[in-house]
Amino acid sequence: MQHCKLSSAVFTTLAIIVLLIALGCDSPNGPGTGLPRVTALNPTNNARGQDMNLFLEWAYSDTVTADLSFSVYFGTAAFPPLVESGLTEMKFTPGVLNKNRTYYWRVQVSDSSKIISSSPVYKFKTGIRFTYPLKVGYGWKYLQTYQSINFNPPELADQYGHDDRFYVNSVIKGMITLRDSTPTYALHSWATDTSIAWHTRESISFINNTDSGLCLYAYEGPSSITPKKPVDYKYVFYRFRGRNFDRIENLISFGKDLMESPSLAAFNPTIIYEDPPVYSLRYPLQEDMRWTYRTGDNPWPIDKRVMGWVDLQTPAGSFECLQIEWLWDIDGHGEWDDDMEGFDYVGPKGLVMRAYLFKGVEVHAYDTPNNPLGTMDIIDEYVLIEYTLD
Repeated sequence: MQHCKLSSAVFTTLAIIVLLIALGCDSPNGPGTGLPRVTALNPTNNARGQDMNLFLEWAYSDTVTADLSFSVYFGTAAFPPLVESGLTEMKFTPGVLNKNRTYYWRVQVSDSSKIISSSPVYKFKTGIRFTYPLKVGYGWKYLQTYQSINFNPPELADQYGHDDRFYVNSVIKGMITLRDSTPTYALHSWATDTSIAWHTRESISFINNTDSGLCLYAYEGPSSITPKKPVDYKYVFYRFRGRNFDRIENLISFGKDLMESPSLAAFNPTIIYEDPPVYSLRYPLQEDMRWTYRTGDNPWPIDKRVMGWVDLQTPAGSFECLQIEWLWDIDGHGEWDDDMEGFDYVGPKGLVMRAYLFKGVEVHAYDTPNNPLGTMDIIDEYVLIEYTLD
C-alpha cells in the first residue's frame, strides 16, 4: 500500500511539472538549477492581440559561443513541434499567422554535442491587426485584366472594345540602405504577357514597415508596369478628365500613376525619393481609419479609407482582407472625384486584389476631335494567383 501511495505522489508531481511547462511557467532548466536560461522577449508570455506577422525573439542568459545554436518549437498545440533548428540568431519569423488564434512556442539551446537548456512553453494570442509582410524572397504574382464596358452607344463595343490580360510579378529581392541610412526592402515589379514571350523593364519600390505604417521611401524605374502595346486604333484617341490619350494603356498608366508614383517619367535609372515618405498603409489598420496619402502639391490630394473586412476567393486561395478605398481630388476643387474608383484588398499575406474603374471615358476621332463618338467605362484589375511567403 505504501508503494502505491509513493507512485501516486510521483505521478502527481510529474503531472504538475508538465502542466507548469505547458502554461509557460519556469521549467526545471530555470532559476536555481545552475543552467542558462532562455526568456521570451517578443511576444511575452500570455500576450494577447498580437500582430499576425510578428517575429519571435528571446534572450539567453549565458554567452553565445560559435558552436551554440537554437531550435524553435512552434504551433497551435500545447506541446508544439520542431519547426526550425540550427539558428544562430535569437529571432525567428514563423510566417503569416491566423487571426484570433492561440500559439505556443519554446526554444531549445544546443552546442555541437548536447542540449544545454530549454525554455518553458510560452503562449500568445493573435488579434485582428497585421503589418504588411516584408522579407527578402517574398513574392506575389497577379493576373491583371483591363477591359472596356458600359458603351454608349452600345455599337461602340464592336469596334473599340478591349479585354487584355497579362501577369504582374512582385518580388522582394534584397534590402537597400538609402542615402539617409534608412533600411528598406527593394520590391521589384515587372509584367509579362500570358505566354511569357516578353516582359517590361522592372520598377523598384523601396519600402519598409515602421510603427506608424508601411512607408514608401523611394522608387526607381518605370512609373507604370503596364505594357505599351502597339496602337490598336490609330484613328481615335481617348479623353478623360480633360486629358487626351492615344491608347487605353496610356490612360490606365495615368490612372495608376495617380496612386503610385506620379512624378516619375517613363523610365529613370535614378532613385527618386519621396520627401517626406508616403504611407501606403497606416498602423494599426482598423475599420473606419483614414489618412492622407498625398497632399495637394504632390501632385493633388489623395486620401485612403479603410472600409472593413471582406472575404475574397482568388486562384491563390481564400483570404480575409481589409477593403481600402482611394479618394482623390485631381482638380483641387475641394471635393473627392466621382468618375474614378479605386480599391485595394490587403490582408496579412499582402495585396490580394486591386481594382480601378474609370467612368465616362470619351472616344474621339482625330478628324472630328471635338465631337465624341461615344463613351465607355474602363476596368483595371489585379487578382492574386500565386504567392511565396517562405
